[in-house]
Amino acid sequence: MANSISVSEARQDFAEVVNRVAYDNERVTVMRRGRNLVAIVPMSDVLLLEAIEDELDLTAVRAALGDADGAVRIPWTKLRAKLARKMTERDDSAPAPWRPAELDRSAARREA
Repeated sequence: MANSISVSEARQDFAEVVNRVAYDNERVTVMRRGRNLVAIVPMSDVLLLEAIEDELDLTAVRAALGDADGAVRIPWTKLRAKLARKMTERDDSAPAPWRPAELDRSAARREA
């Protein structure tokens, strides 16, 4: 279980807290108004958490790539043409989300 200290105690004894974490592998929870705010943990804990996170990310990527094996692939030229048609067919009365309002001609017409 991690030791809990207040923010003011952590500020006052910061060097000591860092040494306890770094050399004694202690975990320290810093609290504000009786609620856990942050934790100061050894670097080995951080590296372990990052390795676990990387493994979870790789698992998700492998699953996503596995789903793509049976998918129908669309060539970039066809997709680009389809997107261009969608952009020209859009309702001119609606603001274009990809353009700033000052450049949007439809916004100027609505204000007039």
